[in-house]
Amino acid sequence: MGRRFAYLILCPWVCAVTADDTAPTCPAPSKAVQASCKEIAYKDLPEGVRALLQMMKCEVGSGSSYDFGSAVDLNGDGLPEYLFCCHEAPHGPCGAMLIGKVGTQWKDLTAKEGLLGFDGACNLFVVLESRHNGFHDVCLPSECAPNTDSKSNACVPAIWHYENGRYRSVSAPPAKLPK
Repeated sequence: MGRRFAYLILCPWVCAVTADDTAPTCPAPSKAVQASCKEIAYKDLPEGVRALLQMMKCEVGSGSSYDFGSAVDLNGDGLPEYLFCCHEAPHGPCGAMLIGKVGTQWKDLTAKEGLLGFDGACNLFVVLESRHNGFHDVCLPSECAPNTDSKSNACVPAIWHYENGRYRSVSAPPAKLPK
């Protein structure tokens, strides 16, 4: 999953960060898309999403510790994409999946580096104004980009672009951290 931002060491899992809190570390968020993001439960998922999560050996049982996720339309087609925990963790964040409909099929859109779990609807998952191949780019302020210099303490937030059927982490310029 790559190197994590110092936030995860300093802030326990229950610490909430909103898109507004993370804006200084990420490029401009799409205020309209970010505001439309809502928290949902497993019972709210379409059957195709539940079936795909089950095929990926993810938990989808109502009433579990991780029975919540985000629904947000990343490509403007009127159907949301879904961010849900997959492998429940006994302590700390779970490994999460981003599921979306491409054509007529539900697919795993998660970048190969993976994604930390859920911390409120679209928290630590900032939808950007910029787009690639019809999908909004995403900034993950709690995850370091692949080009982050491991010799320094600075973390450049991971940016995802959609290409070739799924999101990919891309190199990003250093972010301006809040003073």
